[in-house]
Amino acid sequence: MIKIIGLGPGAPEALTIGAVKALEEGKNIYFRTEKHPTVDYLKGKIKEFKTYDNYYEISDSFDEVYENIAKDIVSKYLDTKEMIYAVPG
Repeated sequence: MIKIIGLGPGAPEALTIGAVKALEEGKNIYFRTEKHPTVDYLKGKIKEFKTYDNYYEISDSFDEVYENIAKDIVSKYLDTKEMIYAVPG
């Protein structure tokens, strides 16, 4: 299963209890970006995660960024059958 989790508008208190629990217990966690205020808060709660920040640096457009992220998510899901994709908002 691919779980998509919203990180809220930025304040840690805006995160849902369910979102925090899923991230604490999850495997194969990917953040769209580490440049979000709640990520600093979550770093103390999550064992390991990766981000897609490098996709923004190597892509020519946002369309290309999001297309490549989507392809990578599907590829990782096919390998692991379990992942979490956490996004701002």
